[in-house]
Amino acid sequence: SLYEHFRIIAARINQEQEIPPAYINTYTANVYNAADYGTVAAAYAAAVADTIITGGRAVVFIPVGTTNLGNTFTVSAQVDIVGVSRENSIINCEIVGGVAQGIIVTVGNFNIRDVHFYYASTSHTVGAALMIKASAQTISNVKTTNAYDAFSLGAGTLCGDICMDNILTFNTKNDSIRMENVIDVHGNRLYLQGQSSMTAGSGWHLIGNTEGSVFTNCSNIYGLKGINIDSSYDPPSRGSCAAFTYFIGCLFDTSG
Repeated sequence: SLYEHFRIIAARINQEQEIPPAYINTYTANVYNAADYGTVAAAYAAAVADTIITGGRAVVFIPVGTTNLGNTFTVSAQVDIVGVSRENSIINCEIVGGVAQGIIVTVGNFNIRDVHFYYASTSHTVGAALMIKASAQTISNVKTTNAYDAFSLGAGTLCGDICMDNILTFNTKNDSIRMENVIDVHGNRLYLQGQSSMTAGSGWHLIGNTEGSVFTNCSNIYGLKGINIDSSYDPPSRGSCAAFTYFIGCLFDTSG
């Protein structure tokens, strides 16, 4: 059957590419190797079709090596993105018309881990590697290189309960962590690096209602500001900017 066909392929992928053990028992017929589909976007489209049929979850697997992202796409179904490690599972992201291509998440309970978003240059003027616009997300062991904004949380859509752990951003052009109308973000071991010119960008850029977040054991070097609290975007109707937001055991080394 088609189900058995996918089960056998998934088992082979699990064995050869060493999908993290936590996923082996959860995903059997629901693993889509992005390398087999040419792009991460194409693998995601196939995975969505599977979730419609089975009513369950699926995973797009990023194997060792470099896989093209394709154009920006939106995760609106229960499909996780999992690699082997952030050093070895590389997602090559293009820049189209000055816009950095990336992934937009509009579904809750999304997980992404062990991947590396890579841009070949910093010729972009807008865009994020990962944009989160829904609650209850887990982002772990993820790296970005040469992103415009590395992680855009909220992006004007009120959401929260986002957990980030062991994150590395390198040579970010604008904001490593951009938070706009997002609450209850829990970050641990976020190592953020902007551009060495130190003339633009921030480690954290807090805009609008960004209450109740905690960051521990983090660092930010380079960039114009370590923490940019943008109160000009803080009308009373949108809550309090940076209220009850704590940085514990963090290091900042920026120009401002």
